[in-house]
Amino acid sequence: MNSLLDAPMSPYFQNLFIVNHKRRHKFVAIAKGGSTTLKRITILDDGISEDGSEDIQGVHDILGFRHNGTSLVDVSSDLFPDYTRVAVYRDPIERFISYYKDKVLNSPLSHARKAGLTPETPLEKILEYLEQELGHSDPLWIDEHIRPQARHYQLHQIDIIVHLDDLNHYLHSIGVETVSREYYNSSENIPVELPEPIQVKLKALYQEDYQIIEQNSAKLWQKSDSISLTTNLKQRNNQMKPLTEIAAFVGDDWKSSPYYDDAEPAMDSQWQYLVYPFIEGSDFSNTIDLAAGHGRNTVKLKEIADKIIIIDINQENLDYCQERFKGEENISYVKTDGTELPGIPDESITFIYCWDAMVHFDSDVIRSYLKEFHRVLVPGGRGFCHHSNYTENPGGDVHVNPGWRNFMSAPLFAHYCAKENLKIVQQKVMDWGVPSLDCLSLFEK
Repeated sequence: MNSLLDAPMSPYFQNLFIVNHKRRHKFVAIAKGGSTTLKRITILDDGISEDGSEDIQGVHDILGFRHNGTSLVDVSSDLFPDYTRVAVYRDPIERFISYYKDKVLNSPLSHARKAGLTPETPLEKILEYLEQELGHSDPLWIDEHIRPQARHYQLHQIDIIVHLDDLNHYLHSIGVETVSREYYNSSENIPVELPEPIQVKLKALYQEDYQIIEQNSAKLWQKSDSISLTTNLKQRNNQMKPLTEIAAFVGDDWKSSPYYDDAEPAMDSQWQYLVYPFIEGSDFSNTIDLAAGHGRNTVKLKEIADKIIIIDINQENLDYCQERFKGEENISYVKTDGTELPGIPDESITFIYCWDAMVHFDSDVIRSYLKEFHRVLVPGGRGFCHHSNYTENPGGDVHVNPGWRNFMSAPLFAHYCAKENLKIVQQKVMDWGVPSLDCLSLFEK
């Protein structure tokens, strides 16, 4: 670093992590790359703002351009070494368009305007200015809004790269609710098209950024159940892992499990005295059997349902059911990643059924499924879930809990239903070897 930078620098210039202590994450603060959203989430999560109602500039004032304890740290800092380090990647051309709309077309007091760029300035001249700015030998003297993403961090300083288009999905996987569009800059609505020669020039100027994705796919986070992370990350607890990985952690226990054979004989009495009286009167014409295992529930559902979709996280279980119900044309099969109902059309299902499986699901996985339930259910459609009512050992290993029950309760399940616009019809707390260990919930869209 040269002598000009020996003095304390404005955060306008520094390369920083936005530190979210609640989520135990450090996000690289890249302007025009989701940083405003990440700052807003952080000021809410960590209690810096009461309701997060600040406008965009207010968010930056709170957690952008002033010292705020440990909410901003240099990317080279060794503070919070066990936090997951994430860089959000945005296509450089998209990022330039966002800069152009916001700083040239929409902000008369911006650095770009002060440099003489106006809405009337030809794009070719703006590219000349851009090329001149990118020519600074020290990346910290490049305006953060046009600084290449590759100049914000070294690859060894991050664990995961998330595409901006996937940011909401990633945030959801670590427990953050979907981010409202109102959080984004209003200038995003200004239409701009770049001629092909301008795009070619930008690709050349931001070659380093394109190489991030080309050369570092091992760190790229994907919305799948096989997250491509081959780096030696420090061991992190389940809450910090992608949601699909949390679901798979539980699902792996039920690949060809001997429990299925042991539990089958009890299904007749469970159905007659407990399950069917609870769900009687629902519309079973198009039913999902979620986490079906070896199909002991499907046998009962066949007696009342016109069509059944068997859904399971394990291909081994789907293969078993396909052999068991071979030739039954009213039964179809879907493999899930443990959080979604892929390929199921909106408002196409009349009843969702899940018995003796959700008791093991992580609470965030349940919340994700409830969102999907609302999507696929017809108006008035119902769902039945047998889930845990065990509230000890929050965040602990499910395998040390009685019956491998995960953290959940009747009130929490009802709360999640309300959040997803599902109405509880009835609930029943019941014993399962341990008093009040489980709960039955019937809900309706």
